[in-house]
Amino acid sequence: MFKKTSLLGLIVALIIGLTGLPAESKFRDVVNFEDNSFVSMDNTELLHRYRKISGYDEDFYDHTRLTYQFAYGILPNFEVGITLPVVFSDGNDTVGGEEGIGDVEVYQKFKFSEKGERMPETSGGYALILPTADDEGPPYMGTKKLDARFFVTVGHEFSERTDWLVNFSMRFSGDGDVENKYRYNAALVYQMLDNAKLAFEFNGQTGGIRDETEHYLSPGILFQPRDNLSLNLTVPIGLGSEAADHRAAVQLAVDF
Repeated sequence: MFKKTSLLGLIVALIIGLTGLPAESKFRDVVNFEDNSFVSMDNTELLHRYRKISGYDEDFYDHTRLTYQFAYGILPNFEVGITLPVVFSDGNDTVGGEEGIGDVEVYQKFKFSEKGERMPETSGGYALILPTADDEGPPYMGTKKLDARFFVTVGHEFSERTDWLVNFSMRFSGDGDVENKYRYNAALVYQMLDNAKLAFEFNGQTGGIRDETEHYLSPGILFQPRDNLSLNLTVPIGLGSEAADHRAAVQLAVDF
């Protein structure tokens, strides 16, 4: 059922993007973390994300994650949204595969400062992660407790066509048996064309359910074929034995 629903969601997003009225689109700088871009005031964005993860040890499971995110611009630099993940776990020799809804995230995002000659552009926000997952595991679809996450991003120009970004987030676990999760990211973003960017990301994380430290290099391309349609692609490359094997991740975003 979930696979059919996910395919239907992708088709609907494409139809809206190709036939909908042009809207001032949110053109991201990176794929794997929050940047300083915002949905325009009174606009809505539908984001469809696909990610395949494999290479976990016997206590965790290879899985495919489809994510739907709805965001709305309340003010020019004030965005709210909700994220719904759908997880397809492959299981292993002793545990069968599962599919279901993961933990829903509700977030708010704010702009703190605009980019100036010496002033960096900064934004941040917070999110509540609700324990809505279908299954308590194994395999794990969610954390089973209410979590809270805070994030901040700082960026500025590196050269005429290149920007740098640094991001940090902390997820406070509501489950005393699960470690808080920290994520730290950095990127160089090169503006190739008016509607195309190259992003070179470094992504790191530690803690959480798996409680391992993982690092990735994630080259990506962000393309905006229409004013209201963005297509983003990244390939995370694991650094070290603790990192999982990520296949290519794809994002399709439509503003209307």
